[in-house]
Order: sequence, then C-alpha cells, then structure tokens
Amino acid sequence: MLDNVTINQLRAFVAVCDQGSFSGAARELRRAQSAISHAINALESAFDVVPFERNTRKATLSAAGRSLLPDARGVISRTEEMKMRAASIAEAGVP
Repeated sequence: MLDNVTINQLRAFVAVCDQGSFSGAARELRRAQSAISHAINALESAFDVVPFERNTRKATLSAAGRSLLPDARGVISRTEEMKMRAASIAEAGVP
C-alpha cells in the first residue's frame, strides 16, 4: 500500500489541506489543477481511503483525511531533513 505513494502525492494532499482547494494547491505547488487532482486520486487508490469530502466546491477533509494529515506532514518534514543532510554530506565531500 505505502509503496505506491509518492512524496509529490503527499505534498499535493497537504497543499490542498492548507489552501482549502485543489486550485489553491495547484497555485502553491505551481502545477496544473489536473495534476493535483491526479495526485489525490492516486493517493486515494493507494490508501483505499477518501481524504476529502466531495460534496462541496471547497476541499473539506474527511475523518480519514484528518487522521492522515499529521502523518503526511511528518513524512514531508523527514524527507526535507534527509535532503538537507544529504546536501551537507555531499558538500563535505563524504563518499
């Protein structure tokens, strides 16, 4: 299940949560709205959950989405930490 999830899908999920809409997330991430929709659809398929209520124009988190949001933020944060650590290692010339 988690093997099929990408960091970009998690970034799209968090951006939709933060911006309150797919179009706002698209602007924040500088991607097409269709790319955000595709990322969220892929995330839904990978997790077999629906993170957003689909009955309004605004992106409203479902119970599953509220539960997964802190984990998504944590994965993104740890990924950024890893990127910074790798950059420091590369800068130091450590093989």
